[in-house]
Amino acid sequence: MSNRIATTLRRVWFLVALAGLWAGLPWAVSAQEAPSPSGGDWIDLTDDADLAAWKTPHGEWERVASVALRPDNDRFLAAESGGGPVLYNGARGRTPNLNTREWFGDVELHAEFLVPRGSNSGIKFEGLYEIQIADSHGKATATASDCGGIYPRAELLPKYHHIDEGYPPRQNACAEPGQWQTLEAVFYAPRFDETGKKTRSARFERVVLNGKVIHEGQELPCPTGHAWHRAEVPEGPILLQGDHGPVAFRQIRVRRIAGEQQIAAAHQEHGKGADKSLNKSFEDPDLKVDDFVQRFENEDRDIYRNRRAILERVDLKQGDSVADIGAGTGLFTRLFAEKVGGQGTVYAVDIAKPFLDRIAADAEVNGTSQIKTVLGGQDSTNLTPGSIDAAFLCDTYHHFERPEPMLKSIHAALRPGGRLVIVEFDRREGVSTEFILNHIRASQADFKAEIAAMGFEEIVGGDPPPLKENFLAVFRKVERPEAVDREGR
Repeated sequence: MSNRIATTLRRVWFLVALAGLWAGLPWAVSAQEAPSPSGGDWIDLTDDADLAAWKTPHGEWERVASVALRPDNDRFLAAESGGGPVLYNGARGRTPNLNTREWFGDVELHAEFLVPRGSNSGIKFEGLYEIQIADSHGKATATASDCGGIYPRAELLPKYHHIDEGYPPRQNACAEPGQWQTLEAVFYAPRFDETGKKTRSARFERVVLNGKVIHEGQELPCPTGHAWHRAEVPEGPILLQGDHGPVAFRQIRVRRIAGEQQIAAAHQEHGKGADKSLNKSFEDPDLKVDDFVQRFENEDRDIYRNRRAILERVDLKQGDSVADIGAGTGLFTRLFAEKVGGQGTVYAVDIAKPFLDRIAADAEVNGTSQIKTVLGGQDSTNLTPGSIDAAFLCDTYHHFERPEPMLKSIHAALRPGGRLVIVEFDRREGVSTEFILNHIRASQADFKAEIAAMGFEEIVGGDPPPLKENFLAVFRKVERPEAVDREGR
């Protein structure tokens, strides 16, 4: 950054801070307090018992062990005190908003939240641009005032009222009251020239609620809510709304975006799928199956230790047909065969013929004729359309070199309302092991968004298996026109 630009920015910050104080903005601070951009590491905003990441006063916000709907009144939350991972706005649900001490411009955010019936909250980027959090479960058509909406502009007098419709989410992805929900957002701040004139509006590049993409490339010509007339700035705090009803948050983390070109390149790279080198060993006709049995089927492996809990989440019944895609050594193929019984069918699908040969030989020895082997490829599972009730992928999705045709193939193979269950490495910058960071091409949110874009709806709820390095997600096949178009056209 040149000295001239740096000097200009300092002047802009000073004028903005004065304007904020003049307008009575609760988040206005002096130019000297404005943080300078730093790297792209994740910053956890909920890991300090003293709420050190948030400006004081904290009001009734506190850290608690857990929250749940109050048994006598599901419009309120009951908290288990004693400190813990949950950030909660008190028994009344009416306390001042929280603002981060640190300021952010271009930022990626992950947050998990829980609201009771009829409650209302929100997360504001730069304290100005709000993603609505509310109980809107079950509504046929979601508005911008519902969960995931980009809130409408509003006026306070003569009484509070909206002056536009805001930006509704593409679909109502809100879960039931009392359930933990996940919000992922990529936000780009407005841009200004050296004179402080705005040259480009703020925008939400992408917002994902409970695994469903609800906004993409949405520009915001001005702030939302009654802040719409306030001065826009290059950076500001993350704000949690605490005065509109009970709400709880956990695992709120943010990271600055180093540059739009880098992020765009990363998203483009994610869309390409796995590098061919990742699957090279499985194309070897002399693949040593016993080596993989020792690697995959031992108590040191998180997946193996939790195999029964994972099996329960697949939710198979006697007589079902299921595809174990990326079957490998047949660990889950055998478990599925027990569940569906002799009247059901288990398709073991893999690109490695030695794996399939072993599975077929074991099935013959064990008398499990319901197991069928299918040699798949990178464009298709080679399953018959409408032949299965459920598809299962365990540490397989990240091996797809061409995710879109593979997801289309799975979608076609599933019967109406069929389920797709994935267990996959949970790639988290600054948290995951070097193996996962180097081996897995994208985050949990990216994987879920790719799947949702191809005609699958995430089923939220249920107790997840206690996996340390993986996540489990369940999707339902849906029929909709955009199922074959990632851009939703």
